[in-house]
Amino acid sequence: MAEMQNDPLLPGYSFNAHLVAGLTPIEADSYLDFFIDRPLGMKGYILNLTVRGEGVVKNQGQQFICKPGDMLLFPPGEIHHYGRSPGAQEWYHQWVYFRPRAYWHEWLNWPAIFAHTGFYRPDEVHQPQFRELFAQIIEAGQAGGRYAELLAINLLEQLLLRRMEAIVVGIAAGVVAGVATPLTMPGIPVLIAGAVAIMVAAVLPGRRSPDTDSEKTKAGEAR
Repeated sequence: MAEMQNDPLLPGYSFNAHLVAGLTPIEADSYLDFFIDRPLGMKGYILNLTVRGEGVVKNQGQQFICKPGDMLLFPPGEIHHYGRSPGAQEWYHQWVYFRPRAYWHEWLNWPAIFAHTGFYRPDEVHQPQFRELFAQIIEAGQAGGRYAELLAINLLEQLLLRRMEAIVVGIAAGVVAGVATPLTMPGIPVLIAGAVAIMVAAVLPGRRSPDTDSEKTKAGEAR
């Protein structure tokens, strides 16, 4: 019987938990410098925040370059095929694997860069807040103890709500192109969807391209 993998950064880890979080520090030619390849995705969600360098995410002949501040959301069953961008010397990204609470459904409906891979990039005002929340989730999730997982899940819920709040505040302040009037409560969901689509469209040019790069590929459940 094969030995169980206890390191979530390496292939073979089971992710048999409601939440697992960590930081993957990929340097060129290091032992972590391989492509994650999960063609059937995972049972839970993966939320990914790039903190240094650049990563590349590939899906059905398309690719997207992740830069610091970019957040990606992979829902259950979504293809996972990503690694360090060949044009960068490093890719440091924080991540959270989680099984969501039932009432989170609306908060997990992110605009997609392709297929069902969600994308969000906080503005400069909110980026420090999201970095701090991510760090707190990882710290709580790795702390151990009776309530560690619950504390981490509550912090993740706060992050998802802060994202919704940041979008609404941005629209209300008129900082999102194409939105000139303050929100009224009945119109919030429609305006949020439209505003996020505008933000994504503004960020994506030059970041998506056909998949032509050669790569090192290694299947596994790491990161």
